[in-house]
This record gives sequence, C-alpha cells and structure tokens, in this order.
Amino acid sequence: MQTVCDIIIAAGGIPTYPFLADDAKGGYTDFEADLEKVAKTLTERGFSSVEFITTRNDVSLLEKYATYLHEQGFVVTFGSEHNTPAMEPVELFARHGMPLTENLKRINYEGACVIAAHQHLVSQGLNGYVDKKGLADRSKRDQFIQLGNTLITTFTE
Repeated sequence: MQTVCDIIIAAGGIPTYPFLADDAKGGYTDFEADLEKVAKTLTERGFSSVEFITTRNDVSLLEKYATYLHEQGFVVTFGSEHNTPAMEPVELFARHGMPLTENLKRINYEGACVIAAHQHLVSQGLNGYVDKKGLADRSKRDQFIQLGNTLITTFTE
C-alpha cells in the first residue's frame, strides 16, 4: 500500500481511500463497518482523502458516512461507475437513481476544490494539500477549499 501511495504522491496526487461503503443489503466490509474506527485507522495510515462511488450506496448511508468523514477533516469526493461499458449519466446520484442531497453536493464540491488547489500548487513546484511525504495539514483544508473555488470559478466563468 505504501508503494502505491508513494507513486501517487510522486505523480502530484493525493492518496485516496476508495470506500466500498454499503452493499445492496446495507452491509459494510469488516474494515468499513465501524465508522469511527475506520476514520482513525485511515488517519493513522496517512490517508486524508476518501472517495465514494455514489451509485453503489444508499443515499442516507452515504450522507452518514460522507458527513462524518468530512467533519473529521477528510477530503471527500464522489465518483461514478464510468469504468464499465454501461452508458451512465455524468450527473452523480445514489443507489436506485436517488438524487444527492444538497449537503452531499457541497461536500463533493469542497473536495473538488481541495484537489484543484492541490494540483495548482503542485504544478508550480510547491507543496499541495499533502506534502512530498504524503502528510496533510487538515487545519488548512478551508484555505484549499477557498483557493480551489477561486480557481474553478475563474475557469468556468
């Protein structure tokens, strides 16, 4: 795992834990079942970022997990199932086509802002959200959200 994280950091990325979260029956893997414990373990392992594939998850459980992890200082982003030949919409939604809540949309956007700011800084040879050792200063997450929002709005206007 450390080798993979080192490759991601060397490439200018942020190592991100891919949450499986709940299955069709609402069950979690042994590792992910205890939310407080998984947050603590991921932090101890050096992860400051997590991602959910929203279509795999019940919206209420996604809300619970994403909100908790966001409150613990993690960068939280959502992905789609675009690794299959199925023609799925780009808009993110939860299991059974349930729309994401406004809170989930905000959490995801803030995560995207951190990533945009990180990439901007790293492209200039500076430390991003994680430094060259992969360590994040979570107390600076809001600064990265602000910078990322400025970058995103500048390029989308």
